[in-house]
Amino acid sequence: MAEDKVVLVGADGSPESLGAVDWAVARAARSGWRVHILCAYSLPSFTTASLDGGYAALDDTAIRSGAQAVVDEAVTRAQGKGVTVTSSLETGDPAGVLVDLSDEATLAVVGLPGCSVERSGDGGPQRVQKSDVPVGGGALVGWYVVTQPTAGTFHAYYAACPHAGVKVNRIEGQEIICDSHGARFSTDNGAVLKGPTKKSLTPAPFTTDGDVLVITMPKEKQ
Repeated sequence: MAEDKVVLVGADGSPESLGAVDWAVARAARSGWRVHILCAYSLPSFTTASLDGGYAALDDTAIRSGAQAVVDEAVTRAQGKGVTVTSSLETGDPAGVLVDLSDEATLAVVGLPGCSVERSGDGGPQRVQKSDVPVGGGALVGWYVVTQPTAGTFHAYYAACPHAGVKVNRIEGQEIICDSHGARFSTDNGAVLKGPTKKSLTPAPFTTDGDVLVITMPKEKQ
């Protein structure tokens, strides 16, 4: 990319990436910057099984053509809005290519499907059977995470990742994981085990009603 102010935006044809294009254009228009639209694609090292039981090589031309169509759609969307628009196709891991090229950009923008689906949602009271929370792990219940690190010891957290408000989506052993950005938290105390966030999960208050935990929204999230 040239030595100028540029907003780099990744395009993959998804509604989220087209939304990122719109945002990038609006941001560039305010400052007189250029928008550069990037689509990166990987070439499979092998191939798909054919109907006769053999293997058929995937056609690089077809894959590139599809990627070019993605770029063309994004460029068409960005044109006519008072900014200079350039584009490129690259081969390689899309995330890796974007990270590499972002070093040359003023600003890099991507659309995140995980962020668009469930973000900082309604956390009304939830009733959870203690027996539904595995020892040494936990369970996702609505907008809460309930864990039982050791037998009989329970913790509850608001399930919104502090990084972008996306709901954490799985528990693996003693780690609560947000796959949208890779953050990991401890089931024992909600502390950050891996960024990008530096904030712990917010504890959620709960009471015990026999064999049931009644979890409520943290006051700061109400």
